[in-house]
Amino acid sequence: MSVAERERFEAGLFLEINSNQASAGSDIIQAIWTVLDPFRAISVARLVVNSLAETTPLKGHLARSSVDAGRIKTASIVSFGLQPITKRSGEDSLFYLWNDTDAKSRFQAGQKNDADLQAYLDFSVHNISAFLNGVKVAIGSNKWRIAVKDGPGVLSVTTINGLIILMRKLIATGQITIADPVPDFSPLSTFDFNSYKSSQYADMATHMAKLIK
Repeated sequence: MSVAERERFEAGLFLEINSNQASAGSDIIQAIWTVLDPFRAISVARLVVNSLAETTPLKGHLARSSVDAGRIKTASIVSFGLQPITKRSGEDSLFYLWNDTDAKSRFQAGQKNDADLQAYLDFSVHNISAFLNGVKVAIGSNKWRIAVKDGPGVLSVTTINGLIILMRKLIATGQITIADPVPDFSPLSTFDFNSYKSSQYADMATHMAKLIK
């Protein structure tokens, strides 16, 4: 067996074993799928978050594994933020904006081309990073840090998911295009990110969208 075939076999065996025992953590399952089927929707989202963890402006803020103490856990960001925005359907996704028509056609035909996948991952990471950096500039570096009690930081699972959902909304309304990927975020300079808790990221995104013109 080739190295890739062995990795797929090992990943499949891991999932089969854990389906009959205590469930493995979501982040572990997501990581396994990136090996077993990197073209799967959850795998694409996981690969994107892995790159975002190493890319400005989220570099150093996202946990790559359970041993990254003090950083933001990413399983929910993958499932509720990145998977919907990287999906290969709808007019609110990065795939809709992607202007590589040949690669898109091969994706839609079900062809699994590693170069196409990498091109889409690079496109997604570049645009999400540019979008988030625009927010960082608008709110200031002092706030662009992990939220802690009584601190100025606003970064959390809720905030990151809220911003990614905001990006989807702005793609759907045509406020984000290939030619103009970053809108005016200055209205967010006084936005109270920390007033939203837990899974209120959709509400946060809706309220932010009303401020972006």
